[in-house]
Amino acid sequence: MSTALHPLVVTDVRHDTTTSVVVTFAQPEAGAWRFTHGQFLTVQATIGGQAVRRCYSLCSTAPNGPLTVGIRQIPSGLFSTWANHVLAPGDVVEALRPSGDFTHGLEPDHSREYLLVAGGSGITPLVAIASTILHHEPKSTVTLLYVNRTSSNTMLLDEVEALRNLFLGRFRIWYTFTGETSDIDLLNGRPDADRLAQLVAAGMLPAKPDHGFVCGPEGLVGVVVEHLNRCGLNEKAIHTELFNAATPARDSPVETLSRGIVATAAILLNGRTTSVELAATDTILDAMERDRPEVPWSCRRGICATCRAEITDGEVTMAVSHGLSDEELAQGYVLTCQAVPTTDSVTVDYDA
Repeated sequence: MSTALHPLVVTDVRHDTTTSVVVTFAQPEAGAWRFTHGQFLTVQATIGGQAVRRCYSLCSTAPNGPLTVGIRQIPSGLFSTWANHVLAPGDVVEALRPSGDFTHGLEPDHSREYLLVAGGSGITPLVAIASTILHHEPKSTVTLLYVNRTSSNTMLLDEVEALRNLFLGRFRIWYTFTGETSDIDLLNGRPDADRLAQLVAAGMLPAKPDHGFVCGPEGLVGVVVEHLNRCGLNEKAIHTELFNAATPARDSPVETLSRGIVATAAILLNGRTTSVELAATDTILDAMERDRPEVPWSCRRGICATCRAEITDGEVTMAVSHGLSDEELAQGYVLTCQAVPTTDSVTVDYDA
């Protein structure tokens, strides 16, 4: 993935709910930034004199839809608060090219059945996934189970309903609310394993989907993955992305080391190797960013995998590795925002 930040001009800011906005950016070059359904955009802005970087899922149809993201304001969220209350058309932010592996290969000639489950702002990549499938796999059907606290804080409701109207008979939506009562008892409260099985028995969810996509908080993702396993899905057909994981985002590191050096790292990035020193509380990303600010990163929570690299010598430990598959872990890949050396020296390859 390119590590260069590019300026993006904001063309539209639409208040979607009282606590969320839908932001559209102009393409840096006409149609230049093609993307895959389920990918995200890493954006950076200077807020209060501080460079703040966050990743937000693209919620438009791939591969060449507008660069549109949904941003929900979170308590004490620096970027999300700024985006919801200050960001306006004409403003300029910086961004990395779209990236992310929460996606799959499309088969235009195939007829496939999909189950999508979104929790809250987890709808942002899923509306793009649903739209892309419906547009580019004309024989396939999509069922979306959308979990929210209340109807008033349901993000991208207009976009979801527009898809339903455009693809009648191929796109089904079921809304379930944890803070409101539905006329359909099966749609009351947060779904658990038994509730999902009952929804299948009632014909509301597909019994044997070909692919399952789930995005939301960790508890919901775990329940849905267990359900999809019981449906007999192959692991490669189960696609997950976590929002609001328990691990908070780390701030960018201070510019100078204030504690003793405990390890060194030789890091290959963009064809050039840099030697860095790590203090006791440093991650590899912290140390690298002091000398190579172009190093790729986004969420700093072990989720997005923007900072993925391979450890070719030495060992590290990670508190969180949500963004990596078991196969990637076995191959020696790490998330450098979480990786802390457990040996005196390590060698890290971002270019792998």
